Amino acid sequence: MMIGTSDHQDNNIEFQRNKKLKQNNPETEPDYSCFVAHVTASSLETDALYLPQDFTSSNDLKRKSCKIVLKDEEERSWAMDLRFNKGSDTCYISRGWKHFCDENGKNEGSVFTFKLMSNGETPLLSVLPIKSDNGRTQGDKNSSQSYRDSTSPNHNRFVTLTLTNDSLKSSRVYLPLPFVRENGMNNPRMVTLLGKDGVRWTVNLLRESSGRMSLGKGMKDFSKANGLKIGESFTMELKWENATPVLSLFCKEYRIPNKFVTLTLTHDSLNNNRLGLPLSFMRENNMNKPGTMTLLGKDGTKWIANLLQESRGRMSLGKGWREFAIANGLEIGVSFTLESIWEDATPMLSLFSIVESTSDKRQQGECCSNASEEEKSIST
Repeated sequence: MMIGTSDHQDNNIEFQRNKKLKQNNPETEPDYSCFVAHVTASSLETDALYLPQDFTSSNDLKRKSCKIVLKDEEERSWAMDLRFNKGSDTCYISRGWKHFCDENGKNEGSVFTFKLMSNGETPLLSVLPIKSDNGRTQGDKNSSQSYRDSTSPNHNRFVTLTLTNDSLKSSRVYLPLPFVRENGMNNPRMVTLLGKDGVRWTVNLLRESSGRMSLGKGMKDFSKANGLKIGESFTMELKWENATPVLSLFCKEYRIPNKFVTLTLTHDSLNNNRLGLPLSFMRENNMNKPGTMTLLGKDGTKWIANLLQESRGRMSLGKGWREFAIANGLEIGVSFTLESIWEDATPMLSLFSIVESTSDKRQQGECCSNASEEEKSIST
């Protein structure tokens, strides 16, 4: 059974290798033969346990496809498959992992501590005794394990963020303070962002002068690669791999584009044959590329106008716009509303309504007032 990259992304398994460091002997190297694995709903559903990359590379298990034996505390053995996933560059155990957990009375949220006992043609992993101390799982007395259980209900593992124009320009996406505090992420460090295709991005977690935490360098590239757009919200799920926080793209919440824009006709827009359009509106409706577009008048008549891109990226209507305005009775100082419509692959702006400007209403009010005064004078 081959597990794809997306399965690896959904597999909420966290590992922490045991580092047997003897404080009295600084030359002692870490023990890469041990690691801690969490039993999750995803691992049980896919019947697969992914192994830490440090563990597999240090023990020359990388890119190896063979049989592997898991032995529990009672010395019972289970033979399983050790496979290599090229997409995620990781190894995983399959065909028996779920049965192994069932036989050992382990379900979602449980933890195993494994030690590599033999690394021959058929590697052997043995379960080490574990005990619980104030909710933290520890291995044998000679090992020191440090990991965060992101499956714990005490931690809110999900955070919803919104991509703004400023966040892209400054390459800063701010994280809610309660989220970072609750999950122990309120110190500057490097974090990993896991995209929808399983690709990993390394991003700086920064602390601003105000104390707020933000995702910095690398966030812009991650957003672009995963199709995140300005104004769009997305949800990230926090997972921990060893001591590194991993924020995995969980889902995107699509925003319904605003199809209407209200503009006011000015003297310059008629004289220069240019009508500036809000860039946010054009981007939201996917009309931010130069070319030609159709203008639909109030009587159903169609006009072809040039859609131009100014030096600063702003979009404007050019040749054809003035004829459209005159034909539809648009006057200087009058506001009008356009509706974005797509006709097959052709962008279209339809004249939705014409609204009198405040200045026109004020002028009309002054005229009426003057006329009333004149009538009173004549009457007198």
